[in-house]
Amino acid sequence: MALVPVLVSILLIFLLLFFATFFLRLGASVAGVPKHKNTLGRAVLILLITWLVITALGGAGTFIPGLGNILGVLIAVLINVLIIGGIFDVTFGKAFVTYIFSLVFQVVFIAIGVLILGLLGVSAAALAA
Repeated sequence: MALVPVLVSILLIFLLLFFATFFLRLGASVAGVPKHKNTLGRAVLILLITWLVITALGGAGTFIPGLGNILGVLIAVLINVLIIGGIFDVTFGKAFVTYIFSLVFQVVFIAIGVLILGLLGVSAAALAA
């Protein structure tokens, strides 16, 4: 296995955490979360917990044929918004705006990461091997 794809993947994960935290805090600012609640530590905690929840619940719906995955993702989004609301101590609406702002960025960043790895000629199979 080549070392460069692994190092680039690790770098991309750290960049994702950094920029996702930045955009989560920016989204919280746009949503009106008070500055004393919108801290770096809370944002990192939110990201780590929400990533675990979306990973666990996103695939949990595979037991139900058809709409199972969609239900799993919708339940995960609801739980993630509740987590954001609980940690930032804000209303559901402000937490939802914060989550959507952060989610859009994360999707864009992952797409850019896949593009970078693709330009390096790296496939998912090479990273898993």
